[in-house]
Amino acid sequence: MKNVIAEFNERLNRYKQEVEKNNTVLVIDDEEVVRMVMEEIISGMNLRVLLAETGEEGVECVKSHPVNLVVTDKNLPGISGVDVMKQVKQLSQLIEVIMLTGYASFESALQAIEIGAYDYITKPFESVDVIRTKIMRALHKQNQILVYRKMIELLKEMASGIMKELGEVNKELVTRFARDLQVLKQEIKRKNRVFILEASEEEGRFLEEKIRQWGFEASFSCRIEEARKNVGERKVDVLVVERMLGDEDGLNVIKEFKKLDPALDAVLITSDHSLQAAIDAIRSGVSEYILRPYESPFVIEKKLRKVVRDHNEKLKYTVLIARIKQLLKEALSVARRKTPVVRPVSTAQPAARETTPEPPRVVASPPQKEKRTEDAKLHEEKGISSEQTERQKFKGRILVVDDEEVILDVLKELLTSHGYEVLTAATGEEGVEIVKKTDEIPVIITDKNLPGISGLDLIKEVKYISPDTQFVVITGYASVDSADTAMKLGVCEYIVKPLGDLKDILTTVERAFTRYHKMKKIQEEIAQLERENEQLKWKYKKIHQISEES
Repeated sequence: MKNVIAEFNERLNRYKQEVEKNNTVLVIDDEEVVRMVMEEIISGMNLRVLLAETGEEGVECVKSHPVNLVVTDKNLPGISGVDVMKQVKQLSQLIEVIMLTGYASFESALQAIEIGAYDYITKPFESVDVIRTKIMRALHKQNQILVYRKMIELLKEMASGIMKELGEVNKELVTRFARDLQVLKQEIKRKNRVFILEASEEEGRFLEEKIRQWGFEASFSCRIEEARKNVGERKVDVLVVERMLGDEDGLNVIKEFKKLDPALDAVLITSDHSLQAAIDAIRSGVSEYILRPYESPFVIEKKLRKVVRDHNEKLKYTVLIARIKQLLKEALSVARRKTPVVRPVSTAQPAARETTPEPPRVVASPPQKEKRTEDAKLHEEKGISSEQTERQKFKGRILVVDDEEVILDVLKELLTSHGYEVLTAATGEEGVEIVKKTDEIPVIITDKNLPGISGLDLIKEVKYISPDTQFVVITGYASVDSADTAMKLGVCEYIVKPLGDLKDILTTVERAFTRYHKMKKIQEEIAQLERENEQLKWKYKKIHQISEES
């Protein structure tokens, strides 16, 4: 096990170094002097720099080059910086965007953040350190997500390699792993418990009141001991800390508390905007800043929501990583024993099969049929019908698009348990990207009202990519007008929220798959007729040539 973990850590460290080495920033601005200044600043940070003069050129650059961060002017000739951001986010939600706004317009900066920008930089530039700090924070956030994803990829790869060597044991462990993972995911709750550690009681109470107004659980204290107790008892998800707490440095407090709870996220209240302050904060594990004098409550709220959202995402990754590591340990333990996992067997089996030292192997067709018969008997003894076992077989691939996580979870669990492979997306743009990258998706279930492009717009775009795909629309109400619009786009099925009888949903999905397969069959028959027609034409031509020659 130590060798496996050592290999995992080595590969992950190499990946971290590669990510940091290849961080690339794209600067889009129609002013040459701005591009030159930004290029000098960013290249001085040992980062790769790409330059574009227009929004169209910038989007093409993102399509053809790996880009981590886009710094774009808000007002560009042609498509605006806002449209650039929307198109970049459609290409990859992971790419962060910093907006350049002119005339030091605070309203313009707020608008940039509201529509999805990570941060903003005002022109003319106030401070090189501020620019470097904001770029560093944006890249640090993205690198964290990339590393988490790589951890999962490596762990799954290692687990898969070990499981393949275990023969029939693989089935038992993988089945149990999938079942346990579903349970773990259901147990993960959204965490939004914020604790404020502030030297000034007046400012601390102000933040506490504001954070509660934004819908989070909030607590405040001037005492480090009280904060330490709450963190130690796992009662805090996000810690908001004043940089100077009397004689204590807030960064040292964050380092100490992260040892108590590594999953803790921290927001730093500071008046220091320098680059060195940003480096020190990142090394201490700070996720975000609240700058003094206080920024707009809207900006603080946006920052806090980002931290909470990222915290929830990392929590999911952490649970998944922990479960895969557990799977690795179980697999290696079984591999060392060289014996299969104990599982129920029929009493009719010969005793010799239990003691044979040979590894599990693939047997011929007759024994397979006999085993299936034994499994059927076992299912009957447990009260599992043949219909229930039949529906576990793979029935097809479905994409579910909805911005409500609970809807995604319910539909994925329901459809997966009935033999469907389920892909999920929280936005229409994400759904379109999945369709582009996936070979065949017979049925798409989409909410009518989605952030970004609507469900109906999603259908229009997918129709260009995959004309045969069938659509089921989720709607809060089934009005005549919306039904008429949907029918014109080829939608024939609805699911009404709140979700009612789950059997009705399954029936609706089955009807959609039936239509898809019928259309495919008709197309195959038409193609066959066309081939036969071409053959007849060719034969007729040959006969005509022979008759002319004779």
